[in-house]
Amino acid sequence: MEIDAAVSFGEVLKELRTRKRLSRPKLAQHLHVHPSSIEKWERGDVLPDRARVEDLIRALELAGAERLLLLEAHAGHRILPSLHNVPAAQNPYFTGREDVLAQVHNHLAPGGQVALTQAISGLGGIGKTQVALHYVYRFQKAYSHVLWVTADSLASLAAEFVRLARDLELPEKDEKDQGKIVQAVQRWLREYLDWLLVLDNVEDLSLVSSFIPAKHLGSVLLTTRRQVTEPVAQAVVLEILSDDEGALLLLKRAKRLALDASLDEAPTSEVAVARTIAQHLGGLPLALDQAGAYIAETGCSLSDYLDLFKQQQAALLQRRGTVPSDHPQSVTTTFSLAFEQVQQKNGAAIDLLTVCAFLAPDAIPLEVITEGAAYLGTVVETVAVDPLQFDQALETLQTYSLVRRDGESHTLSIHRLVQAVLQDEMEETERRTWAERAILAVNAAFPESNHGTWPQCERLLPHALLAAQWSETYQINQAEMGRLLYETASYLKDRAHYHEAEPLYQRALRIREQQLGPTHPQVAYSLNGLAVLYYAQGKYTEAEPLHQRALSIWEQQLGPEHPETAETMHSLARLRDAQGYIEEARTWYARALAIRERALGADHPKTTETRKRLIALLHVMGQHEEAAQRETAQSEMGASEEERKTHPEE
Repeated sequence: MEIDAAVSFGEVLKELRTRKRLSRPKLAQHLHVHPSSIEKWERGDVLPDRARVEDLIRALELAGAERLLLLEAHAGHRILPSLHNVPAAQNPYFTGREDVLAQVHNHLAPGGQVALTQAISGLGGIGKTQVALHYVYRFQKAYSHVLWVTADSLASLAAEFVRLARDLELPEKDEKDQGKIVQAVQRWLREYLDWLLVLDNVEDLSLVSSFIPAKHLGSVLLTTRRQVTEPVAQAVVLEILSDDEGALLLLKRAKRLALDASLDEAPTSEVAVARTIAQHLGGLPLALDQAGAYIAETGCSLSDYLDLFKQQQAALLQRRGTVPSDHPQSVTTTFSLAFEQVQQKNGAAIDLLTVCAFLAPDAIPLEVITEGAAYLGTVVETVAVDPLQFDQALETLQTYSLVRRDGESHTLSIHRLVQAVLQDEMEETERRTWAERAILAVNAAFPESNHGTWPQCERLLPHALLAAQWSETYQINQAEMGRLLYETASYLKDRAHYHEAEPLYQRALRIREQQLGPTHPQVAYSLNGLAVLYYAQGKYTEAEPLHQRALSIWEQQLGPEHPETAETMHSLARLRDAQGYIEEARTWYARALAIRERALGADHPKTTETRKRLIALLHVMGQHEEAAQRETAQSEMGASEEERKTHPEE
């Protein structure tokens, strides 16, 4: 039943009463009036006042559309709810979040199946307040009243409830005792139907239960930086905007697109740059709004802004613009205030956050912190070895949504602009110190590359690559950095990422030569690793002198009969074979085989590999008799080994 000019209040009342299967006498009994009054209202002889309509709504248990239908019929036109302290207008640049708005409405709509207090949570600048405001203006017709209060402290909430008492014209509004005024508002929340109360920027969730009665007849929506809000409220966590959503917001804010335009209507070249800017800003709505305001106010192009951001990131993140906005604080100020609050609550938490600022932002393995704790300063080292203290520090960071913890994968994530602001607030020497700490911690967690450790290597790879960048930036050339570069390169080589592995091998070699000396065994490992990489790429000329130099180091440092010496001989044999120098290859294979048989045993996998390659080469050379002899010897050794396994007591 839709209200229109032809439908009277009486007709709507009769329709709703019939739906509820309530007779006139029964309804009159609920209202404490004579049944004839109900009859007169339904005939249209008399129109009840607004207070009596509210009584009818309660008696008929009307909610949502039915309640609004009766109110609009009484008013004779479409009506809007009473708004109390709701910000005057929506953000015209609001973009996306349709799924969030639908989810919130599903939980909070009057008469819905779920009656929960709903929370919108997330990082500062992610747009929590804007989502709540957009929800209010989109769905306001579902509510009788919309009340908006700032809830960042006990004092704020108390003051806001006093203001609400005046707005709602409660009899207690002029009481001197503030507690009585708060109780009056709470009574109103218990007695009136279908209101929406928005608690904006809740810092202390315990205040919600202190001010909102457990049994009430409306809906509560709160915004908070806390990730965990249960059992006070069911939370929807705001994610960053997608590249397309971020580009659309930026283009609208920069006045490059009309407010009602879609991304398809923008020039392709501008969309591409806008997407890149959105990626640099990590999809953070506040940062995108800030960037759009700069572009609009200065008249620069998107490409100019992108170039400037790469050079002057810190300055641009500090700038909020000259035109008043709904969020007056800049990105830097927003995050800096959060850092200060974290520092006050838990000093170890800010150090943990700083560690994360020097690692790749996504999926930071907790083992970087726990296994690398000895390198991360005394505060982190103390916390990392105590699971309770560690959890408490992370809880503080999650309270402000500065990190996100994934319990299943044992990782943390941090927004790239949180990293940027933390780094920008440091002196250069402090930045270098933390970069060095991060390098050493990643090195402590990064394993030697082999098939069994590949999952862990892959997990740590983004952080190892960033450590390599920090090493270059600050010329951190410790032996540990050489080791991390070598192991990272080895993993990349093992997975056939040759182009990425080569510069890491080269830098590892330079660092090891510088720190350990040109004849150190670790230098030989780097030489061999780089040579094997060149071999895999077919760069035989580049590989051969590296193997020769490594062989010289092994013979000098470990002796001519050492397995590492044989390893390099085997590699040289493969290389010379590939180059067509088969006689030389045969010599190297034979020498490597003799060493491996003596040092490792005739049945060792590496011994077997060298023997098989030598036999294959002998067949190629036409020396089938010698090949057959070696095959026979191999078979006899295999049979002997099988016999030994079958009768170990003999």
